[in-house]
Amino acid sequence: MSQPTLPRRPAALLRNLLLAIATPILLGNAVSAASADKPAPAADAASAADAGKTKVRAELFKILTPAQAQVSAKQFKEALATLKGIDTVKDVTPVELALVRRMRAVAYVGNGDLELAEADMQQVIEDPQVSKDDRLQLERMMARTWYGKQPPERALQWAKRFLAEGGVDDVMHTIITQTLYKSGDCTATVEAVQAALAAAETAGIKPSEGRLQMLAACQQKLKDLTGQTATLEKLAVAYPNKDYWNRLISLVMRKDTFAEYAVLDGMRLRLAAGSLIDPEEYVDMAQLAYKVGYPEEARRVLEAGEKAGTLSADKAGVDYVKLRALVETQSAEDRKLLGQGDARAESAKNGVALFSTGYNYVSHQKFDVGLSMMERGIARGGLPHADLAQLELGMALVQANRPDDARKALEAVKGADGAADLAHLWLLSLQKRS
Repeated sequence: MSQPTLPRRPAALLRNLLLAIATPILLGNAVSAASADKPAPAADAASAADAGKTKVRAELFKILTPAQAQVSAKQFKEALATLKGIDTVKDVTPVELALVRRMRAVAYVGNGDLELAEADMQQVIEDPQVSKDDRLQLERMMARTWYGKQPPERALQWAKRFLAEGGVDDVMHTIITQTLYKSGDCTATVEAVQAALAAAETAGIKPSEGRLQMLAACQQKLKDLTGQTATLEKLAVAYPNKDYWNRLISLVMRKDTFAEYAVLDGMRLRLAAGSLIDPEEYVDMAQLAYKVGYPEEARRVLEAGEKAGTLSADKAGVDYVKLRALVETQSAEDRKLLGQGDARAESAKNGVALFSTGYNYVSHQKFDVGLSMMERGIARGGLPHADLAQLELGMALVQANRPDDARKALEAVKGADGAADLAHLWLLSLQKRS
């Protein structure tokens, strides 16, 4: 389950960041220390007094400079020993103590002493003199440093604190969602993932596939069918593949309200989405199409399975071989008879024959005449499943490469027998093509 990746060496990043923060301060104070013995002009005596509160004295510099060099050389134990020299310095100022804590936290992280590093950084972060940007940087790096280590709550706390204080970093959302997911708390995970997706949407970032997968998995565990369906829809559109479409269509077809007479239309959508997987599925669909009077559609279904490398005599057995021969013969015969029943369909009182004759034309790729007859069949009425007919008109328009007309037809589909659900998924499939 992929998510935005975290740094491989967060401890190294923390050391680098802390050094980057500390170095300018140390260098700036080096200038102050170097000029500390020079008398200030009388007019600037007050300013000099204030500056004395913020500079690092030479005796502290003798501790911080070698400690910084040792940290840079990854000599962390030696750096910690060097920093103990502060115990011999009298009247350490808050600024000096803050710099020692920063440097010591770096050394603690490098030495693997995260608890001690956190204690020092907590003191630095809570210093009212620390800027918001500085504080957010330190909170972010503490979250990264704790991630993947025990206790996991530490990374969670730092990441949440960073975001609560207005920080913007997608990695913090990753730390939160992955930590909660690994804990098994699906309720909290759903809430966190939804927050992460909302933040990404606000930033104009494509939703993470890993987060959507995580959300769908938790919604499934929580038996939230509506939420799981909505998440799978996002996956199917943003990251179209056979598995997502198969799971999505299967959820719809497993609903208690899904009618048996709509199964063929569900399989038609699966075929269009490329989500028919097993040889038996292609054979079952072809048999259904043949039984309702569309041998050419049955032939095309089997042909699609063959082209996909799924259907063959070896894989599908005798039933497939017999069905293949039957639909080839019947399709050829049906092609010869096209048009002979048109007058009878046109004169019928209801639109059943007109519609089915039109769909048969469509199955033979004769879209103009077929679509016209289907539309007139719907308009005439008397169809046993009018919403399903409207759905099939939309599907036929998709096959005819008329997406705008297909959308209009599909948007008009109503009903609770599965037709409206399938129409919605067809509209989603058109969305991913646009």
